[in-house]
Amino acid sequence: MVNGRRDGLVIGLDLGDGETTLAWTTRSGEGDIRVFQRRSTGERSVLTAMARAATDRRRLLGEEAVYAAGAAEFSLNFKQGPDPAGFETPEAVLFVQSLLAEFLAEQSDRSEQTEEPEQAEESEQTAEPTMVVGHPAGWSAQVVDTYARHLQLRGITTRLLPESQAALVHVRRPGSAAAASDRSLAEQTRPGRVLVVDIGSSTTDFTLITDMEPRSLPLGADFGCRRIDFQVAELVAERLGDNEILKAALAADGGREFLLLACRRAKEAQFTGTQADILRQPVNPRFLPIVELAWGWLRSLEIPALVAAPGGWADEFRELLTQARRLMGDEDPDQVVLTGGGSRMPFTRRICSEIFPGTAVENDPEPAFSVARGLALAGYTELRLLRFRAALAALLDEPELDEVCREHIEKAFTELKRRLTWSVRNGHVRKKGDVEDLVADGDEPRAVSELRETLNQDLGERVSALCRAHGVPHDALDLEFQLPLSVAETLTERLLKYVQSKNTLRSGRASWALSNPRRMIEQQNRRPLQPAQPGNPYVEMARVAWQWGGPALLEAADWLTVRNLVKEIEGLSLDEGKADELVEKIRAHVRDQLLGRLTEIEKLIF
Repeated sequence: MVNGRRDGLVIGLDLGDGETTLAWTTRSGEGDIRVFQRRSTGERSVLTAMARAATDRRRLLGEEAVYAAGAAEFSLNFKQGPDPAGFETPEAVLFVQSLLAEFLAEQSDRSEQTEEPEQAEESEQTAEPTMVVGHPAGWSAQVVDTYARHLQLRGITTRLLPESQAALVHVRRPGSAAAASDRSLAEQTRPGRVLVVDIGSSTTDFTLITDMEPRSLPLGADFGCRRIDFQVAELVAERLGDNEILKAALAADGGREFLLLACRRAKEAQFTGTQADILRQPVNPRFLPIVELAWGWLRSLEIPALVAAPGGWADEFRELLTQARRLMGDEDPDQVVLTGGGSRMPFTRRICSEIFPGTAVENDPEPAFSVARGLALAGYTELRLLRFRAALAALLDEPELDEVCREHIEKAFTELKRRLTWSVRNGHVRKKGDVEDLVADGDEPRAVSELRETLNQDLGERVSALCRAHGVPHDALDLEFQLPLSVAETLTERLLKYVQSKNTLRSGRASWALSNPRRMIEQQNRRPLQPAQPGNPYVEMARVAWQWGGPALLEAADWLTVRNLVKEIEGLSLDEGKADELVEKIRAHVRDQLLGRLTEIEKLIF
């Protein structure tokens, strides 16, 4: 078990084939990402090397593994995809476990020195550490799953993320150009298509992000800067291979690995223009012949010319970029982000500009730390989004939202009833479709429009406040809420039922026309007047009375029917539970809109 529960740590670990970086922050912090520096060697970019101490057999890491006298089982360049069918713990995982244990031990010591007893007791209750580990984007899903299985440590929540994707998370944060802040995903204007090229020691990863949707390109899984190291090491062997002392040193445990390290340090010094120091401390005695015989020759070798020669590493990198462009289709990216240690070679930027003319090319100022920082930031952002989701759910469950929705639902139903009564008075309602036309497209009740406006103003302001409190880019959430289409349909449903319960709502006159007396009288009325039959003066009087008074009687019946219908409509109310159902639909629709956008943000992270 790796112990480190105390501080609620969020850790990003970039295991490189050449060097490894651990960056960290805390759950309760402001997202300020720090890079771990080892006490024993001062390394921030820890040499990815391991050995066993001669005395207690403890595992030595980084430069300690190189300069410790008598150290055995020296290994270097051991980052590779684990065998899905294997059960033995890979060296890379052993290295991660050892470095993590060292880091957590230092954090625990620091906490004990700075905390008061009460604070220490409270901190023991914080959540367990979260660790995000990078992996090459070119690894298959099966290899990534196997790597994740080996990295599962009791007491630590572990996630994996493609290294190039993590680099983008870091580069796109606010203030990234000046490396001034590590707070969150960038709240700046985002290009639609971004190609991240992470040039590492063993791999070169290509990740294309289109509208925050990442896609790893199947390239570069076996192409990294260590190809240059191997090429330079072969030149050393060719030039100095006849020296018996050097041959013996190379044949010793870890000799060839140390030569590769020397070649890498010489390469880095020439491309960056820095002092070429192989190590800051005296090396293991068995490696001294390599330092004394090969190091001087390496410093005189023009490595940049070797890399730029026809058919050299630079041409291979150009061909890889060309393949990436073909895989991307016709549309070039809006931006290319170069990261990883290899991006410090100036020609990589120039080649990117050649392959993608007109595309902005951006370099991270500290490429050795960008992946680790991005991994830690991704873990921190994921935890922050979880807290934001919880706060958002609480906001949407507040009773104030119910009250606002219910008020506008009632107003909208009242408006629809008013429309129906007007239509009945004017004889415009003949069938079911006439009622459906009350909420035709573009003619929704004003109350429904007001509800949408209220949600966008009041709820939008409160969601924006939550975004600011949790560091979520509110501009990415697109806070323009829409209501479900079923709102107007549900409000109309009650009126449709009422219409269907009546034979007709055309008018009172039409209702009277359905009665038998009305049909009989009108039938009689259509006959021409004839002299009254002798002995039946009442029939003649009735006919004359109907001819002159019938229309007035029909108008009275019409008025009476319309009045009764209007009263019935005005007395209508929504079916029991319909208002609650509508409120829940609105809440669910708004929640789906917000969480849908959040999911798009999270896709950029995991």
